[in-house]
Amino acid sequence: CAPEGIPPSLPPSPAGTGGAVVALEVVTYNLYWWNVGQNNRWGALYATIEGQAFDLIGFQECEDVSTVISNVPRMSGRFDSFAPTGIPGPGDNPAPVAWDGQRFDRLGAGWLQVGSDQYGQRVTVWVRLLDRTTGATVFFANTHGPLGDCSTALGDNWMRAVADNIAPDDFLVYTGDFNCGAGSAAINVLDGAAGGPLKLVANGGIDMIFTNGADAASWRSVNGYPSDHPLVAATFEASASASPSPSPPPSPSPSSSPSCLCIFDVDRTLTARQGYAPQCPGTQQQDGVPDSAYEGGTLVLSQLALNLGATFCGACHVGVISAGTASGAGSAERGVLFQRLTAPPLPGVAGASEGNVPWKSFPNDGASASPLVVAAPEGRKQEAVPGMLSWYFARGVAIADAEVYFFDDKEENVRGFAGTGYNAREISCASRDGGGSRGGCGATTDEVGAGPFSGVEVCGEAPPPGGLCSFVGSCTEAVLATPAVGPDSSASCGGRIQWVMDNMGKSEADACQQVGEEFPPLCGPCAPEGIPPSLPPSPSGPAGALSIMSYNTKYDGYPCCGSDLVPSYGAHIRDLGPAIVGLQECQDANYLAGQTGGRYQVVPDTGGGNNILYDPSQVAFVAGSSGRMDITSDTYAQRTISWAKFSSGGSEFWFFNTHLPHNLGAAASTATHSQIARALLGKMDELGARGSPTVVTCDCNPFASNGSPEGSFQSNLESRGGFTTVHVGTGQFGGFGGLDKIYVSEEATGFNGRDTGTGSSDHPAITAQLALP
Repeated sequence: CAPEGIPPSLPPSPAGTGGAVVALEVVTYNLYWWNVGQNNRWGALYATIEGQAFDLIGFQECEDVSTVISNVPRMSGRFDSFAPTGIPGPGDNPAPVAWDGQRFDRLGAGWLQVGSDQYGQRVTVWVRLLDRTTGATVFFANTHGPLGDCSTALGDNWMRAVADNIAPDDFLVYTGDFNCGAGSAAINVLDGAAGGPLKLVANGGIDMIFTNGADAASWRSVNGYPSDHPLVAATFEASASASPSPSPPPSPSPSSSPSCLCIFDVDRTLTARQGYAPQCPGTQQQDGVPDSAYEGGTLVLSQLALNLGATFCGACHVGVISAGTASGAGSAERGVLFQRLTAPPLPGVAGASEGNVPWKSFPNDGASASPLVVAAPEGRKQEAVPGMLSWYFARGVAIADAEVYFFDDKEENVRGFAGTGYNAREISCASRDGGGSRGGCGATTDEVGAGPFSGVEVCGEAPPPGGLCSFVGSCTEAVLATPAVGPDSSASCGGRIQWVMDNMGKSEADACQQVGEEFPPLCGPCAPEGIPPSLPPSPSGPAGALSIMSYNTKYDGYPCCGSDLVPSYGAHIRDLGPAIVGLQECQDANYLAGQTGGRYQVVPDTGGGNNILYDPSQVAFVAGSSGRMDITSDTYAQRTISWAKFSSGGSEFWFFNTHLPHNLGAAASTATHSQIARALLGKMDELGARGSPTVVTCDCNPFASNGSPEGSFQSNLESRGGFTTVHVGTGQFGGFGGLDKIYVSEEATGFNGRDTGTGSSDHPAITAQLALP
């Protein structure tokens, strides 16, 4: 009868019977991401993090934890992280966590939605870690609470994230920007001082750290500049237990049970195509057992399923992750598969009998997680593994990520494991079905092998021979030799990776990731963290609408100034296909235009880094209309404004482009940007552009006018020129946020502004649609 339901129960008294307190330094830190990006204070942010010692850190307002790790020296090359993806609803607030990967192995990970507000969904993220030095286990949770909600229901959700996933012997550390203070209804659900099960050990206002009973030896709240939050840290010293309660059961011992896990797809991995037994050596039809997969028919077990003990997986625990249903609940097929996977002397599933191991539909998380998962979306099977590891750990079996081996007949499912820390291999390579899209005879013992392997391996790609990026299974010799870089495509993926290591001072792993992201279709298989998700499709607009772009092509990506990323810049422009591009930091416009495949031309008399490109198949340049003028400059470069007139469909319009100065040198005054805006409007009057449809693109560096009584570049364009701000770069798909902007005058309509990725620059290329009268 309780309208809000019953609060979750923790496992038996975790606050009083948690395992040994682990010697740790723990930090919680809200990074104020959007503002740091808008004001380009990344160096100060990284310095603040670098100035603190820690083993675990929970972030809030952190949109790219891997970038933080790579730019903080104490973390780079050492720390691992977990940031969930696919959070439902508008806006992801992943609250990522990071830990010392040289000390801890990840045993499991997951997240739970705890609330929402105007910025999107709010979650608690958790990982379970095994301390290699002591064998102790740590349950590390982190959250960013919603604004305007400090209800008991929120506190219950915070507690549920722990209750559904913690083991009795875990040492719990719970960090977060809770957006609620001590004494609120939500915090009282947690806080032992108000009757809750946890102990508040560090209170920085709304930034807090809790444990399951352990006291902190000390804690501190330090100035978190450039964030608007403090950095809060707690120090824990090792002790025998969290309280004088009876000792918990011993932690799982890797020597007492297999410490590896082999996970198999079902259809065309553990099974062969129905009716194929006569043509698939070593397979066996199971008469009377239906198999509903694909065309349907009688179940045929693959050669592997009948001989699992002949492979190294015969000494490992097992699991199943299938896109299908294995013929549904209670089916004979499920019974046969379970029997084959657990037949003595195989370790099976922690020794459990069939009736004690439920088959679980995806997603595989929380208290209902299982080692037998069905209905997992293609390409997302890796997301079911953390719950599987948690299931095993709760039964005394600790398995490190590096000891997980997944087998599937589809390449997309295997490649999905890239960058996860797990290993994966495509099987049924010699026998294919469905036009080659899936396996035919299923897996064989030869494909699984007698010994474990490392990385991600797909059919037709030999494992790397120990060269560059050899820790990435998909980075083969053929990929490394693929031409991908340079004006004549004469350099290879491997050559580019080596150049980045030699000339940019990056580690091998960071260089492999960078080059993979620069050329995803060619070098992407060498990226250890995989390739970021594809951009959403370009928004459509009214017939005749034009796409316009603002793109800061980082200057040291040109041959003159450090490297050669121009082919990547050009490919990005070509692939997006805008009608006009306003460039900033451009060092060689003709070379860049050539790298678009000859599709774009350079507007004459534009330059100073602010060249304008256009596609003559979409718009016509009005001869004699272009030019440029110098504006107040900083200490980096001479700043300019470029312009040109174009026509399309019988309508003419103007295009202005600039890169505004930092507040340095002659541009030190915060009033500089307002003066430049007025100079641009004056140039429009001089050209007769006032009253005509006009676009302005820029890397606007808006922080330089903060506090100016004369307003900003943007406010002056809006109030004095009648312009509308159509889009401000967010950095959603990489690059700095808050700097790059597109404006459209009141004589035209601008809409569908968006970020489109970086094309290897450090700024996003941003686009918008332009509708002319």
